[in-house]
Amino acid sequence: MNTIIVGKESLLTKYLKMIGKNILVFPSRNSNDLEKIVDHINTSNSKINLILNNFYPSAQISKLTSKNYEKFYEQSILFSAKLFSNINSKKINKIIYSSSSSVYNSIIKDYQVIDTNNKSLYSSTKIAVENLIYNFCSKNKISFLILRIFNMYSDKDDNFSIISKLSKSLRNKNLIKIFNGGVNIRDYIHVKDVAKLYYFFIKKKNLRN
Repeated sequence: MNTIIVGKESLLTKYLKMIGKNILVFPSRNSNDLEKIVDHINTSNSKINLILNNFYPSAQISKLTSKNYEKFYEQSILFSAKLFSNINSKKINKIIYSSSSSVYNSIIKDYQVIDTNNKSLYSSTKIAVENLIYNFCSKNKISFLILRIFNMYSDKDDNFSIISKLSKSLRNKNLIKIFNGGVNIRDYIHVKDVAKLYYFFIKKKNLRN
C-alpha cells in the first residue's frame, strides 16, 4: 500500500521520506499540483494512505500582510478543500493531518489585542482544516488522525521553531522577544521523533482520532 504526502516543502516530509517506504511526495502550491495528486489517487490500483503536511509556509506566517490573504487561504485551506472535492474517497485507506497546538488558542477572546504575528489567523485556519477532514472522513467512513504537534524542531532546515530562533539569537548575539506572558510551559519534540510516530500510525491498521 502506497503513502502519499502532500506538502513537499514541509520539514516533516523530509524526515518521513528518510524512514518510510513506498512514499510519494507531491507539492501543494498550485492547480497543477492538485491535478497530479487527484489523478494519482483516482487511478491507483490500491488504497492510499494520505498524509497532509500542506499549508502556507510556516516561516512566512509572521510576515503575512493583507495583500497576501488570498494566497494564504488558497494554500492553507482551499487546496485541501479542492482535493477532497475531487478525489475518489473509496481510494483512501486513512488520512493523517499535521495540525498545530496553536488551535487551542484559535478563539479570540480580546479583539483589542493586535494580531501582530498573525497567530490567530494561523490557528483558526488550522482548526478549519481539521473540521474539513473530520467532515470528509466521517461521511465517507475513512479512518483518520489529526496530530496537533507541539513545538517541533530540528537541528537544521528549521526556520520556524522557537528553538531555531533561540539558536540564531545566540549565534548572532542578539536579543529575542518572547510574547508568552512568562506563564507558558512548553514541550519540545524533534522532527525525527515525530516522523517515527507517523510511520507507526501509517502501519497501524485502525486509527481513532
